Amino acid sequence: MRLALALLISIPVVAQTPATKLPNAAGCGASFSDPGWTGYCYFATPMVSSQAIYSFSLYQFIPNGKSVPTESTTTGAALDVRQFAFKAGTLHIFLLGTLGVGTSATAVTLATSGGGLVLWRSAKGWTISAGGIENKASGVTRPQWVLGPGLTW
Repeated sequence: MRLALALLISIPVVAQTPATKLPNAAGCGASFSDPGWTGYCYFATPMVSSQAIYSFSLYQFIPNGKSVPTESTTTGAALDVRQFAFKAGTLHIFLLGTLGVGTSATAVTLATSGGGLVLWRSAKGWTISAGGIENKASGVTRPQWVLGPGLTW
């Protein structure tokens, strides 16, 4: 996961002009990270529509062994690097990075996350998102696999 992320970052990425611009989007879902299942929610709003750059906020529960999960609230940016338009909707591929606060049972610390997200937006505005996110909060570094529904407006 880290090697793939490093390769993606090292390649010059220029977002294409969006075929269909994604408006505000929000969603929640399940996420899997060793040692188990947790949840996440996101909110995205356009910052620079012409460049497909979005303000992206995440709220996550990150597993921490048998301890209380770390809660992470982060905000950053997402870049819509590719879109594929179909009759039934549009598939968006995002690269994202966020920075914020993580809280555990014993501490409040810096939290960071980065990764990729694939988002299907139906013609009616409903979404399904899936992806991989590397999280670091309260001394815990965990990859998370996320999947969930959402909507756009």
